[in-house]
This record gives sequence, C-alpha cells and structure tokens, in this order.
Amino acid sequence: MKRKRLAVAGVLALIAVTAVVCLKRPSTRLEQTKAALRARGEKLSAAEFMPKPQRPTATLDSLTNLTNELRVTAVHPSDVAPMEMINVGKARCVWRLADVDGHDWRDVDSQFQQAEKILRDIRALLATRPRHLGWDYKELSAEPRVYLIERRTAIHWIAGAALNDLHHGRLTNALENLHALIDATHTYDEHWTFLSQMVRTAIARFALRVTWEALQAPDWTEAQLLQLQRDWSAVPMFDSMGRTFEGERVVALEAFQQARAKHTNSVLNEHGPNLSGYNRFARAIEKKVYPSVWRALWSAGDESAYVEWSQSHLEAIRRAMQRSNWQELDRELRAIQQRQPQITTLNDARFAVSEAIKPNTWGGLENAMQTETFRQMIVAAIAIKRFELSNHRPPDSLASLVPQFLAQLPIDYMDGKPLRYRLAPDGGWILYSVGRDGVDDGGVLATADPSSNSNTNSIEFWSTPDVLWPRPEPR
Repeated sequence: MKRKRLAVAGVLALIAVTAVVCLKRPSTRLEQTKAALRARGEKLSAAEFMPKPQRPTATLDSLTNLTNELRVTAVHPSDVAPMEMINVGKARCVWRLADVDGHDWRDVDSQFQQAEKILRDIRALLATRPRHLGWDYKELSAEPRVYLIERRTAIHWIAGAALNDLHHGRLTNALENLHALIDATHTYDEHWTFLSQMVRTAIARFALRVTWEALQAPDWTEAQLLQLQRDWSAVPMFDSMGRTFEGERVVALEAFQQARAKHTNSVLNEHGPNLSGYNRFARAIEKKVYPSVWRALWSAGDESAYVEWSQSHLEAIRRAMQRSNWQELDRELRAIQQRQPQITTLNDARFAVSEAIKPNTWGGLENAMQTETFRQMIVAAIAIKRFELSNHRPPDSLASLVPQFLAQLPIDYMDGKPLRYRLAPDGGWILYSVGRDGVDDGGVLATADPSSNSNTNSIEFWSTPDVLWPRPEPR
C-alpha cells in the first residue's frame, strides 16, 4: 500500500514538474526574444519609446465651434469631388464646369464669401500644425480626441473654397486655401498610431486631387508654383511608417500587460472567444474561466507570436522606407502572412489578443505608398509647369529638370524607380507610375481593372495597369 502511494505521489510530482516546465517555456522564450530585441535597440515599452512625456502642442479644440458655424446655402462642399476620374487617363476638372452639381457658380461664390471669416480662422488654426497630443502610450483608454469629423468638414470647405477661387480666377486666394490643405496633412504627424497616420494619408490624397485641379489653371507665376512645390516637397507620406509601427507595437504590448492583470478581464472579454449565443454555462466559461486559462497557459505564447509578427513587419517596413518599392514590400508581407498560425477554434482562443490587435497593415501600407507616389507626381508636374513657364515648351525628360527645377528625380514607389515621362505627339507630355502590378506598360491608355473599384461603373485613379497623370475634361 505504501509503495502504491509513493508511486502515485511520484507520478503526480512528475506531472507537476512537467506542467511547470511547459508553462515556463513560452514565458522564457518571450523574455529571451524581448531581451534580444532590446539589445538591438528596439523600443518595447512606453518609457523606452517616449522617455520624456510629451506636452500637447497646439490643439484643434476650437475647430468644433468653427465648423458648426458653417452654413450651406448652395452646395455642400462634400458633394464636390475634385479630380473625378471619368475615363482612363482623364479626369473631370470641377472648376471648369458650367455649374456645380446644378448650382450656379454665383450662388456658390456667395456661399463661400459668407463663410470666409470662419474659413480664415480655420486656416489660421491649421497653420499651427499640432504635431502630437501629449498622449501617454500606456493609457490605452485615454487616447486624446483627434477631431476626425471636424477635420473632414474643414478640409471639404477649404477645398470647396479653393475650387471656387479657381473658377473665378483668384489664384492668390486659391493658393492660400491649398496651403491650408497641406497644413492639414501635417496635423498630428507625430501621433504614432496606424489609424492616425491613415487619416493623414486620406487627407493628403484629397489635398493632392485639389492640387491637380489647381494645376489646370493658367496664369500661375513662377513664385506661386515654387511655393506650392516647396509645400508639397515637405510632406513625405511614407517616411513615418517605421516610427508609427513602433508606436503601434508599444500600445499592443501594453494591451498584453492589461490582459494579464487579474483585476480586469475587459481586454480578454473584448477579444476572446464569443460564446454569447450559447447557454448560460458557456457564457460563464467565456467571462470567468477563459481569462484564467489564457493567463495560465497561453498569454506568453500569444505575446511571443505578436512580438515576432510585429518585428517581421517592422523590418519589412524599414527596408521599404529605404528602397521605396511596393512590390518588394508586398512579397515580404505575403511571406509573413503564410507563416501565421492557421485559423482554428483552438488558435482563436490561444492567440486571441495578438490576432485582435494587429492593424490592417497590408492595405494601409499600400495606400501610403500610392499616396507617396501621387505626391511625387504632383511635385514633378509642378516642376514641369515651371519649366514650361520658363522655356515655353515641356522638358525632354525629367532628368533635364534636375537640379534647377527638381532637387532629385521623383520616385515611383510602386517599383522603386523614377517616375516615367515622355513627350506626347500632340505637344503635351505623359507622366505616369507603373501602377499596382509594378509592370511598365509604356504609359498607354489601357482598360481599368474593375476588381480595384468598389463601384465597377467608375474609374479609380489606381485601377489601371499604368497610372497616368490625368488630362482634364473639359479642356
């Protein structure tokens, strides 16, 4: 009997030791991985990422009151789409139209004249260019307000004012509004979250379309074009992605710390398995049992999976920042995706937090690189306009613009090579990107890819094999 008890005790002790070892192994691996990354200079905590607390810069607190005072008497600015693609390589130039969405331009002008005092205050506010919000990246539930709706309203009104000025030939006023739109792309450019940077990208894309509209106007002076070129040259749209992803990782790792805290299950209840459609017993498992199981068995492995995933992405992003090549980054992101755990019910529970807090980097990074390519096209087009103003003809090549009109050749972020350019038979010029597939099709007008559009009855700027600088309609 005594021998049996000793045998049972021995087996239980062996099971206990095995359990401890199995539970310790993921935790040890996580600690070793973090130590190795820190040795390489990686910042994994809020204190490392932001050693000195940031004080809030200028704020947009008054933007709410200002935008609330704007009144529509003719056309709502959000209904006016600048540089609307109407065919492959052709876009509608709004300010050249006979009317705006059925409204007479005189009524539109009256609306913006009445709003001018408010718009002047909005331009002054955007000119302060608040860079960050003074956010403590450990305080996940206390992220400051970034005024998304107010900023969107403001840029639509300023864009509408610019288009109205262009129609009436007020280029100085139009340039002032364009400068305010560019100021808006600088807003919160040091708020290091993926969402914040994607908002900046969306604002930049809109502002770039309004700038295309402006470049269709005659009578710009060299000084005005030079100012506009300098403004856009100072707004790189992809260089911040490395720092942004570092900030995103700090926030994610803080979420893991909060998920492990026994005094709260909010993070795990938000991201863990959803059993609300089952019986009361299943819901009790979801709310009470699952958090304890995750903390004891899976938390270290879940965090390790996230750390490895985020580091792979971060290194790929850093290489893309150096090479300016979406094709290479796309291949790296696909390879990373293939290494991720298969989607199963068990893996959903094991990797609940890491899977929930991963941002949609794929679409966001492609969007940012497309926007950067568009910005490079805008800068190149302004330089071409300046050359034409000085020489009464278009340049033979982009290289002939360097260094007088361009500091360096503009880059196509779709393949990492200079943008393509050639003279057109009609005396004009063709400027283009090789597009999403990275293949140079010669800048010819080709059929759009419907799969690139949410609405297959429309043409989207990035839906064609080569993405051409649009020609305006009406001319």
